[in-house]
Amino acid sequence: MEFKIGDLIKGRVIKLIKIGVFVDIGGGKTGFVHISELSNKYIKMPSDVVKVGDIIEVKIIKIEDEKIGLSIKQVLNKKDPESRNIDQQENKNKINKINKSSQKQFKNKEEQFEDMMKKFKTTSEQKLSDLKKHLNNKQRRSKNK
Repeated sequence: MEFKIGDLIKGRVIKLIKIGVFVDIGGGKTGFVHISELSNKYIKMPSDVVKVGDIIEVKIIKIEDEKIGLSIKQVLNKKDPESRNIDQQENKNKINKINKSSQKQFKNKEEQFEDMMKKFKTTSEQKLSDLKKHLNNKQRRSKNK
């Protein structure tokens, strides 16, 4: 069986590893789906999406020597482009939430810094005043002697 880049084929998951899955695509050939090509969403482990024995539809995205690179994600995007847009929007929402949180933290730290500087200024002024009083008292005593 002859395969070429862009072909959509069905295969059976034969092995799971941390970074992806091996798929029997027929004709005595095995392909590999990297974890980044398993889903439109972030996944920690390939077992979050597939298990050994599953029949899956994949797209051939790379053929290099005897190695065949496969993608489930590209099949999903082709069948349902709207799901990709939804995932992209979810990612944007997460980033916006993180940015807002960071801005709040920065404002809080900025306010804390301002408060700290006010306290420092007040304390410094008080110490300077006390020092001046002490020096004035010392000068008066030395004049009186």
